[in-house]
Amino acid sequence: MLTFFIDLSIPAGWTGRQSFGPEGGAGQISRRTLGGVRYTSSVSLRLYRIILSHALTGFICWYGVEKIFEKSIGISTLGISILAVTYITTSAVLNVPTGILADKYGRKYAILLASGALLLSSIVGGLSHSYWQYLIATVLWGIFYTTQNGAYESILYDTLQEESHEAAYARYSGLSSSAFWLAIFVSSVVGAWAGSKYGLRTAYFLTIIPNILNVWLVLSLHEPRRAKVSTQTTSLAMISQGFRFLRSSPRTFSIASVYLLIALVAWTTNEFGQLFFIELGFSVIVIGLLNAFSGLAQSIGNLIGHRFGRISARFTVVTLMALFGLTFALPVSYRYLSSTLFLLLVLIRNIFYIANNSALHHSLPSSIRATTISSLGMMNDGLLIIGYLSFGLVSRASNVRLGYLAVAVYGLVIFGAVRLLARSPRFQASYATGGPPVVVIEEVDSVPR
Repeated sequence: MLTFFIDLSIPAGWTGRQSFGPEGGAGQISRRTLGGVRYTSSVSLRLYRIILSHALTGFICWYGVEKIFEKSIGISTLGISILAVTYITTSAVLNVPTGILADKYGRKYAILLASGALLLSSIVGGLSHSYWQYLIATVLWGIFYTTQNGAYESILYDTLQEESHEAAYARYSGLSSSAFWLAIFVSSVVGAWAGSKYGLRTAYFLTIIPNILNVWLVLSLHEPRRAKVSTQTTSLAMISQGFRFLRSSPRTFSIASVYLLIALVAWTTNEFGQLFFIELGFSVIVIGLLNAFSGLAQSIGNLIGHRFGRISARFTVVTLMALFGLTFALPVSYRYLSSTLFLLLVLIRNIFYIANNSALHHSLPSSIRATTISSLGMMNDGLLIIGYLSFGLVSRASNVRLGYLAVAVYGLVIFGAVRLLARSPRFQASYATGGPPVVVIEEVDSVPR
């Protein structure tokens, strides 16, 4: 069993400010452990708050019954796919601006924006009775997910870097993501129960409570010291630097290409998994529980992912796509095996994600960390728009399982095209001139709580 020891006791006389003196010297704060690594009490408390805040954003009771609710208000499978495209389009438009917000003005404000968007999305979604009403909730959901993802990763990495523990990022990134998906598991069980007993709308309104608590918690978060982009650096320059860095070396570009394939598998299984379970003929409560166990599988994958170290791109691609194809190639009569393979696919893909994400963050400078991740996210969103539309059209013409197989073929084509592009003489020549971007920065001290 994995055990994480968290000691949050605060030493006498602590004022809430960091004070790092020599061992036993004046100003020294006692050291505590979090996940087996020793930190000052203030740092362990900050890490705990970040992880707890991330967990609260995952307490989304309607997440496990969303597609059932959309069906209940008259939205077709193609309509659900178009809603997903709307969500991804929102993400594509806002990915880089929200990354710039986090880099220029602070991760804390980006997380506040995300929390507010999720709160409004839950309220609007619960009150919706038509496609067009739910479309507004979908746009707000896109704002939430786009904003929070890179902000939590960046504030966690920068907090660790401030204590010279950035090498432990994979462990704590996994712990934070695990807390998020564990909350998805718990809230999906609650939502499935509340939805079947009191109506599906109840699941939306239950989500409001943890969101309000998270807003209060986010206000207490402490911004880590980081290299901040100068206010004289324009947003367009930051976007350019983010894209330039992704092609700054063959290794960085390889990491990015694998990230895109993992993301395609992750987003499509998360977005349309409930449609797959509906096609397999499961009941509302079983679908809610399967979605909950999907969240638990993601939580476990994130939690143990750092233990596998670096995983090769070839092994990642072959394993992921073979399991993906097997899961959705089976006929409906094998629904118990198919649903089990689906959960295994979710577990494996999150292990691969942690390994890939850690390698990506280790290669990024803090001054454009969130912007570069958002630039990569914008590329992913553009690919997902086509993938989601392909899924919807094939699913309408045939079935959901064939829709997933179409996405698998699409993903392999994109991955192959990116790898061929990386090997082209013109692109390889750019490695020599397109190295890591030079960013005008100003040192930013940690701001008081």
